Amino acid sequence: MVEATPDPDSTAESLPSPRVAGASGGEPLQMPLLKLKGIGPATARRFERIGLTTVGDLLHHFPSRHEDLVIHGKIRDVPDGARRSIFGTIEEPAIWIASGRGRWEAQLIPEDEPDQPVTLHWFTSGRYRPPVSSRWQGWITGALRRFGSPVVAHPSMSLCATREPIPGGHGQIVGVYPSTDGLSQGLIRRAVEQILDQIPLEFDAPLPSIIGTDRTLLSIYCGFHRPTSSAQCEVCRSQLARMELYLHAVRQAKTRAIRQSRSILPIEVSSAVEQRILARIPYSLTDAQNRVVAEIRADLAAGFPMARLVQGDVGSGKTAVAIWALLAVAASGRQSVLIAPTTSLADQHRETLQRYLAGSSVQVAEVITGTSADVKHTVASGEAKIVIGTTALLSASVQFDDLALVVVDEEQRFGVQQRQDLAMKGEGVHRLHLSATPIPRSLALALRGEFDLSRIDEKPPGRPPVQTRWVASEKLHDALEFLVKETRSGNRVMFVVPRIEDGEEDDPIGVEQLRSRLQ
Repeated sequence: MVEATPDPDSTAESLPSPRVAGASGGEPLQMPLLKLKGIGPATARRFERIGLTTVGDLLHHFPSRHEDLVIHGKIRDVPDGARRSIFGTIEEPAIWIASGRGRWEAQLIPEDEPDQPVTLHWFTSGRYRPPVSSRWQGWITGALRRFGSPVVAHPSMSLCATREPIPGGHGQIVGVYPSTDGLSQGLIRRAVEQILDQIPLEFDAPLPSIIGTDRTLLSIYCGFHRPTSSAQCEVCRSQLARMELYLHAVRQAKTRAIRQSRSILPIEVSSAVEQRILARIPYSLTDAQNRVVAEIRADLAAGFPMARLVQGDVGSGKTAVAIWALLAVAASGRQSVLIAPTTSLADQHRETLQRYLAGSSVQVAEVITGTSADVKHTVASGEAKIVIGTTALLSASVQFDDLALVVVDEEQRFGVQQRQDLAMKGEGVHRLHLSATPIPRSLALALRGEFDLSRIDEKPPGRPPVQTRWVASEKLHDALEFLVKETRSGNRVMFVVPRIEDGEEDDPIGVEQLRSRLQ
């Protein structure tokens, strides 16, 4: 996790707010793209297809890569297929060549190498003559191919009376933008240049010192959208990344501050209680487990609701950490609940806890489909301090007396709303989620500051490493003999197939087909 070091309430270190100079309260970044020259309703709809509707959207539509079109060396040294910018003259209009599928053709005489003419091709209909006339002069850019002589097909062209200043998209380092059908790179570059050159944004305020630069925000945007050198491009890319991390850290700190502003009764775990809990766990915790336990202990005692996501590989000991938390809350006299995705897993957790609590007065209840009203009464009355169950816990018939902790095992198997509904069965409930493979939504919540993230990156001693083997389908019989030996030794085997229905020809087999083969 990136820790949020900036003060969430500080305004001195905030990024400058871009506004039109001299305008009272104007917000140019919210201006629609239709206001830019050269963008009509049809073009605006194309921009909208890639999520760009305002000036601010386009300003932050950064190049996915940059292309170096600065002239280096001679034309003959350009690798086949590499893009090249050339300034030169077309003496005669393009002519129609009817052979093959037909094409328009013209000869460009480069100013730097007049003895090395470049053939230009346009594979269009004979009715559409390319926009070049006699004595056309300007810049062309395109992929240079070699078919006896240099050839450029469908070049981008800019008519220029003089070589300098170099127009955008030619002879420079240019940005290549994510685009869509109907949006050319030239159109996107011209629109971005309008924003940078013609909209007087107030981007001159100093940036926060944590960014580590004396550049203004405007110079960083200009240096990345249209860099004058590779070095400038990389420096501005790095500074934009630092700003993004800084803003993320600020948002993360604000989110945490909101979550931590809620005051609840702390749960203190004394050293004596700690020793009693560890005495009931029949093995020593790993260093990674002890680290996560310390984080949970601090959360319980902090005086605000815990929200922690614990990630660890299968077999790393996440359940032991959850059991520690359940016992710690039970020792305080309050209730906790663990929800599991399946009845078999809930049964397993209940049996483990009852075994660990043998001889204790702490009552463990299990709530699954069909659980009796008597068991639910022990939960509602507070007699059962630890409750294990499945989604049956979400039923309105299941109520708690003093719920303090919700543990979600295999949290990726539950919806966000389901997890929230269970936590709403108490006031200021602590939440502890466990998963080997958190869903993207959970990771996003952790990165945003909604959850703190813990990792168990160490397995208990004695756990054999996982071995993966690939077996060709024609050797399935040999593999089955090995699996039969494993089952006779008390191990279990699970087959995963990609489809339920039967496969045909080269398709993977389905469930019933595999079942028939195994029989």
